[in-house]
Amino acid sequence: MLEQLWSGLCHLYRIVKDLEQTQLEQDSKAKDVTVTSFDSDCGTGDAMLLNYFFWYACSADSFLDLFSKAFDVEKEADAKFPAIRKFRDKVAAHPSHVQPGKNKHKDNRATQSASLRQYITWRCGRYSVGREITGDLSSGESSPTDWGWELTAVHEKLDSYIRQRLP
Repeated sequence: MLEQLWSGLCHLYRIVKDLEQTQLEQDSKAKDVTVTSFDSDCGTGDAMLLNYFFWYACSADSFLDLFSKAFDVEKEADAKFPAIRKFRDKVAAHPSHVQPGKNKHKDNRATQSASLRQYITWRCGRYSVGREITGDLSSGESSPTDWGWELTAVHEKLDSYIRQRLP
């Protein structure tokens, strides 16, 4: 199962890495720019780009759980990849709007709304999700500031993480 999940994560990484590389080749200044796109492909022509992030978050979460159990590094994984796990919990697997949390940790309306409105952001050379922060000035509520992540950066960190822990 670990091998199958890892194979899928690598496949998604290669797709997004190629899209990033193409963007950088087309615009030499792209590495210094941050742009939010309100469509699912962020100008790549690949309408599945946002889905790659959803699929990656769900598969990475399962992979990390299995890897942690198999190699007895349970507490480490949660601390090393908090943004992708939060994004998975609030957006990819079950949007906060649908499951707004329980009692004390109930998600506010801004979080619930933001979980349904995800966009791709080009962030200094990489595609990113979860970077938009929405809020309500009258209530002071806002969406989380810590669920943004870049698929290729997370994958490279995950690759390093597992290589350091494999026997």
